[in-house]
Parts: sequence; structure tokens; C-alpha cells
Amino acid sequence: MGGADGVPEGIDLDVIVRYHELQMAKKPSTAVVTERGQVTIPGDIRRRLGIVPGTSLRFRAEAGKLVAVKEPGDPVSRVYGIAGKGNTDEIMRRLRREK
Repeated sequence: MGGADGVPEGIDLDVIVRYHELQMAKKPSTAVVTERGQVTIPGDIRRRLGIVPGTSLRFRAEAGKLVAVKEPGDPVSRVYGIAGKGNTDEIMRRLRREK
């Protein structure tokens, strides 16, 4: 009999999903270069690599292949504003739970 999620008992759905992802990773994706030299990175690749709008990529030619590598983000930009709004004294009072 199946479980509440419709998957037969004894079947690990996570294993099946991971297997499918690995198989999809082996499938080549094709993109066409536009007249302006633009290429759309296929969605499955963007999701797998965490490429989101604003992600910076570095390109190089290597052994006759085009290689794109994600540039590391600016560490300050990634955490800027994480403590919330306010001046430094207000933020420190909140962090210390002072009134």
C-alpha cells in the first residue's frame, strides 16, 4: 500500500528525486547566441548553480570551450543591512536587549 504522499512504502522519494536531478545534470542544455552576443542560461542550470539576477559571471576560453564561473559576491554587500534600520547605537541596544 502507498503512504500518505502516494509513494509506495519502502521507497525513499528523496533518493528518486536526487537520481532524477543527477540524470538531468548529465543532459546537455542548448542555448543560441543572439545577434548581440547574449545567451540565456537554461533554468535548470541557473537553479542548480544558484545563479540569480545580478549574479556576476567571469568568462574564459579553456581548451576550446567557453567556461563561465560565478564571481564571489562582495561579503559586505551580502550582510549590509542585516541588523535592521537605525543608527549603530540603536542597533546595539536592540542586540543587547537594552531599553
